[in-house]
Amino acid sequence: MTDSSLCVYAKVVGKQELNVKKYEIPMMFYSPAHFPARDVDIVCSRIDMAPTLLGLMNWSYKSQFYGENVLEPTYQRQRAFISNYQKVGMIDVMNGDTTLNVLILGLREKGFTLDRGNGELLLRSDSTKGEDRTESMKRTIMYYQSADYLFRNRKTSN
Repeated sequence: MTDSSLCVYAKVVGKQELNVKKYEIPMMFYSPAHFPARDVDIVCSRIDMAPTLLGLMNWSYKSQFYGENVLEPTYQRQRAFISNYQKVGMIDVMNGDTTLNVLILGLREKGFTLDRGNGELLLRSDSTKGEDRTESMKRTIMYYQSADYLFRNRKTSN
């Protein structure tokens, strides 16, 4: 399992949209007495580490946060959150297609098709109006807007 929130190399027309390839971090849990060794190729974020580890230990996990146990059979929507000081984004895997949606200061958004094998991006859309948003872009905006709402309204504590 790799923390893919840090492993996309987004090179577009000679400039990097979100340069995080150098931060690729494998995620490894080792406890042969408790679970067998296996390789898992799932797109996930650091926020998924604790719920996944707790799930491996058969501990119940309930939270209002966005992290999920990525080894649960019900985990279908592979996604990873990435950011730098000016942009936030989400890698979204659905039906075998991987996209990178980037939200940029100034109400701009860019959508890319991502080749997970080599990290190459193909620009799908570059917009300031949000016209013809894909479902994936709508999900990206929903995650960030709802997290902002919860934080600003002090709804992030139990």
